[in-house]
Amino acid sequence: MAHRTHEPTVRFSAPMPKGYAFVPKGNVYMTSHCRKQTIAADETVYTVLGAKNRAIGIRVPARVREAVRASHDATRDERARAVRRRDDRLEPAFRDAILGLFPRVPAAELAAVVARATRKLSGRVGRAGALGLGRRAALAVRAHARHAHTDYDRLMRESGLGRERARAETCARVQEVMRLWGGETRRKGGERAKRKTRCPGAGSTTRGSGAKEKPMEGTVSRSRKAVTMPVGATRRKKKA
Repeated sequence: MAHRTHEPTVRFSAPMPKGYAFVPKGNVYMTSHCRKQTIAADETVYTVLGAKNRAIGIRVPARVREAVRASHDATRDERARAVRRRDDRLEPAFRDAILGLFPRVPAAELAAVVARATRKLSGRVGRAGALGLGRRAALAVRAHARHAHTDYDRLMRESGLGRERARAETCARVQEVMRLWGGETRRKGGERAKRKTRCPGAGSTTRGSGAKEKPMEGTVSRSRKAVTMPVGATRRKKKA
């Protein structure tokens, strides 16, 4: 039998349905488990709206709320230990991922990147579980280089530049720092090669723009592989 998935919205001031109770937003364990158990019981979850029509919680059967609250209290210590174990593993793994990509990063810079990127409740990239560890490490180093080794913050604060423009202005310096810290990488077969990087420029697509930049007025963009000849013109033959 299919379970109900639609959640009617109600105002906080609306009468409480018989046998229901309010669960405020903020405790992910409480709201997620209350929602799951109510849906599993094929009963209705009500989304409660407050000022400016923002969700402030849910209404679920009172018995469900009490059962989840008991489970929440009984598992609190174990969940806290699990979080600490996960955090204890994250920082060393993140440090190793950075060193794997940027073996020449100075120790003080490495410590700053790790501390900033893995800070709890910060929303930093180090805790973005949707991304692979290597990708998170590269993005964290890029962000640190941008803030610590360029005028990015000053440009944003004093020059009134938008984020994308400020990033484009400082990109070359960021790439220089990343190349310095990354050094050279080995290709297959032992051949040494430098990391290839590219900054936004004419014809490139910048994040958020959704379109390529147009060439400057007065210039002509042409393909390197084909050149259009004027009508009636003949191609000169090279002398032997």
